[in-house]
Amino acid sequence: MPSHQTSANGPETTPGEGGSRISRLLHIVQAIRKEPRRSFEALRGELGISRSQFYKDKAVLAEVGFRFSYGKKQGFRILEDRLMPTIDLSLPNRLILMLAMEQLCATDDGLLASLAVDAGRKLAGGMPSPFREQVLSAFDKNLPERKGGTVPKTLLPLLEAVSQGKRVRILYAGNGSWNARWHEIDPRHLYLRRRALYLYARSVDESPFQWKDFRVSGIQRVEDTGMRLCWPVDADDGFSHRKDDGHDSL
Repeated sequence: MPSHQTSANGPETTPGEGGSRISRLLHIVQAIRKEPRRSFEALRGELGISRSQFYKDKAVLAEVGFRFSYGKKQGFRILEDRLMPTIDLSLPNRLILMLAMEQLCATDDGLLASLAVDAGRKLAGGMPSPFREQVLSAFDKNLPERKGGTVPKTLLPLLEAVSQGKRVRILYAGNGSWNARWHEIDPRHLYLRRRALYLYARSVDESPFQWKDFRVSGIQRVEDTGMRLCWPVDADDGFSHRKDDGHDSL
C-alpha cells in the first residue's frame, strides 16, 4: 500500500504504482531536490513502489531531462535538471506560453517541436501543486507523439558558433538523409521562417564565399574547425533584407 504524508495543507497521499504516474515522477524530482541524502529505500518506501518500477521511472525522467545517480555514502546526486524553472513568470503567463508551445508542436519541423516540448515542461515545472501535475498531464495528453521530445545535440554547438564567431563543419542533408554531405561554414544568424528554424551562414567551400540558408533540422553533425572570426559591421547586409521580408532572427 502507498504510504501517506501530512503537509501544511492537510493529508497528502504519495502516488503508488496505481496512482498518477506524472504525479509520482514529479514527487521523485521534488524529493531528490529537497533531500538528496535520504536513502534509496526510504524514498522508494515513501513512493510505495517496487524497485523495478522505480528504475522504470528513473529512465522516463532521464528522457525528459532529469538524470540522477545514487550511492550509499553520498545519497542522490543530480546529474542534469532541465525541469528546473529558470525564469520568474506568473501563472497566467506560463499558461499562455504553454499554449504557444503546443501550437509550435503542430508544425512539421521536428526540431521546433522538440524545443517546444522541452520549454513547455520547464514552464509547468514552476507551477504550484496540484495544478502543476494537472497541467503537465494535459500537456502530454495533447501531444501524445511528442512525450519523448529532446533538444537535438546539434543546436548547442550552432548557438555557440553564432555567438562566438566560430567556423564549423556541418553534415547537412538538404532534402533527406540520402544526400547528406559536409559543408564548411561561418554561422551568422539563427532565424525562424515558415515555422521552421534556419541557419544563415557563409559557405567557405566556394570562391568567392556565398551566403546560404540551412534548415537546422537537416544538420546532422557539427564539428569545430578551431578557427575564430571577427565580423565587420556590414558583413551580412543580405540578412537585413531578409528581416525586412518578415523573418525572425534569434
